[in-house]
Amino acid sequence: MTETQLANLCSMMTGARQRARTKDSYGLMEGADVRFESAERARTWWPEIQAVANSRELAPLLPAYCFARTIMAHPYPDGNGRLARALVHAALARAGNYTAPLLPLAPAFYMNAAKVAAALRRLSDTGDWDAFNAVFWLVIEDAMKLVKTPIAREEVEEAVD
Repeated sequence: MTETQLANLCSMMTGARQRARTKDSYGLMEGADVRFESAERARTWWPEIQAVANSRELAPLLPAYCFARTIMAHPYPDGNGRLARALVHAALARAGNYTAPLLPLAPAFYMNAAKVAAALRRLSDTGDWDAFNAVFWLVIEDAMKLVKTPIAREEVEEAVD
């Protein structure tokens, strides 16, 4: 995908036009503000993901790299989490690790939010990919468990009522 196509995808997922951010950005997380990469540094996020995708040695790490790089860069004003999860799905499909059904990544990331936040902070501070990868693959395993645990129709109807 080109950078324009990525912006269009992010726009589709948010319902509003998204363009690469031009200002520094931060988010609020439990216990601390999170400062994302500078707008200038964030412009390199997609070429860096493409470089990992094209590296035979690094390609197996692509799903985790797509997520972490997109979240840390926060390239758009909105939709970065959704875009990161979409890129994880694309990377898993590309590697043949997982083909169907679509994994419920958002619930799995929310279930592990504190661990993911700590691992991303550590990655940002120290460059420790090992700790982040361990947490990331835990999230993927939890998402797979959610798929393997079907919810009975009656349970869904009860929850809606």
